[in-house]
Amino acid sequence: GTPGETGPPGATGPQGPPGLEPGPRGDAGVPGLPSDQKGEKGDAGTPGGNGLPGYPGSRGEAGPQGGIGIAGKSATGEGFHLVVHSQSTSIPDCPMNLTRLWTGYSLLYFLGHENSHGQDLGASGSCLRRFTTMPYLFCNVYEVCHYASRNDYSYWLTTDLTMPMMPVSATAIEPY
Repeated sequence: GTPGETGPPGATGPQGPPGLEPGPRGDAGVPGLPSDQKGEKGDAGTPGGNGLPGYPGSRGEAGPQGGIGIAGKSATGEGFHLVVHSQSTSIPDCPMNLTRLWTGYSLLYFLGHENSHGQDLGASGSCLRRFTTMPYLFCNVYEVCHYASRNDYSYWLTTDLTMPMMPVSATAIEPY
């Protein structure tokens, strides 16, 4: 006879076994509706970088009074300065096992801003650690300071070497 009409769909069958490979990831869902409910607290984030330095704090309170210190060693020739000058390039030794405080250049006299000063070679101020052709600074009552005019000059104790006629640089002055 002739084939009959198509029948209605059958009932859903049982779920089949899992596949051999996972399927592709599905599309993102639509955003959720607004809600008054809050989600769970998230994990702590990574620490941030160092901030900017703060403002200086106020001065702290004075600390407690310190204890009495131990007695120091007495210096040889306590209470005296002894100045030794040389007119050679070698630095003289300190006599009587005294301690050298510094070495330098021997200043005799200078004139600056029409003021003159002769330096006693027996005073510690006659030995300057740094050589400068005009070790003189004049400040007026308005706190304006002037450093060496063109007609200012200074005299220094020298060695027996003959000074060259050309200007000498700061590092080359030592032998003279």
